Amino acid sequence: MERFAAARLAALPLDAVATVLPMAADRWLVHRHSMARGMAVVELLVVDAQLAPIWRLPVPDPYRGVHAVTSDLSLVAVSLQHRVLLLDGRGQQLASFPHQPWGMGAPDSGCCVFSPCGRYLWATVPTWPEGSWVANDELWLIDLASRSVVDRRKLDVCAAGSTPVQHPDGHTVGLSIGEGQDGAAIRWARADRGRIGVRFAPGDDRCLAAVHPDGQEYLTTPHSNDRLQALARHRFADDRPIERLASAAAFGPSEWWGHAAGYLTTELILAATSGGMRHLLVQRAPLRLLGEVIYPNVGELVDPEGQPRSWPVAAHQGTWLTRSSQGLQRWMLLPQLAR
Repeated sequence: MERFAAARLAALPLDAVATVLPMAADRWLVHRHSMARGMAVVELLVVDAQLAPIWRLPVPDPYRGVHAVTSDLSLVAVSLQHRVLLLDGRGQQLASFPHQPWGMGAPDSGCCVFSPCGRYLWATVPTWPEGSWVANDELWLIDLASRSVVDRRKLDVCAAGSTPVQHPDGHTVGLSIGEGQDGAAIRWARADRGRIGVRFAPGDDRCLAAVHPDGQEYLTTPHSNDRLQALARHRFADDRPIERLASAAAFGPSEWWGHAAGYLTTELILAATSGGMRHLLVQRAPLRLLGEVIYPNVGELVDPEGQPRSWPVAAHQGTWLTRSSQGLQRWMLLPQLAR
């Protein structure tokens, strides 16, 4: 297998990093979950291209949902156990949207994401049908001008957690929804004159990993080690698989694909094996394993063989981030192969 050398561009020592989401203008939104004096503490940070923090805010009533910040840092949406909060960039409350609680018997959580047009906030919330112990979560469309929920749609899932993925068309948002042992689901949502349109991607227990920069296709990874243990490209228009790269065909039966994958460039994919043990470079079309990414020996980021002790996140325009116990690192590929 070919070996490709990674060069570190930037680093941010930071503990307790839980989630990293891409933002516009080469920024990232970082969720930190930690404990202080026996209590859960959540902090949101926005970091720039050099991973320098340019904005930070402690989250009230900490809970482990996925939160959102507008690109101009003027609005914050916080997904909490009993409500969705809309805050200004200084943390002052602007509106509250109560809902039935997450986590009735399980540590479930929702997510928030702002539409790039600046008009709407999307939020996933639980509903508990009368007499049922199984939730049927909803997607809410919140109009920011009126600060009201203008539409809602059932998602036919009971989420253990969900992650929003913005489509480059600026109007569509994808939801990668994990249901724990019950599998995973993908939903596509779009707002038209204040009404939600939702498309349910076919089942198969897949995680939505990334959308191609041209918007015509997307990547999925397996939610579990099952018969569809493959990295797959799908047509965005109808969710049909374009092609699959099975783990057994790529690197043998003893390893399998993890959840993390992304478009490093329009023609290269960065993906990880389960547990983030190896980071691999994959040709997009046709899907073909090119080789393994090898990192320099910087502290505890790699083992003696140059394999990572970190998770890849947010591949974008030829660079990517990793998350480890040492914090965040930003990387690019060196033009020559590692030796």
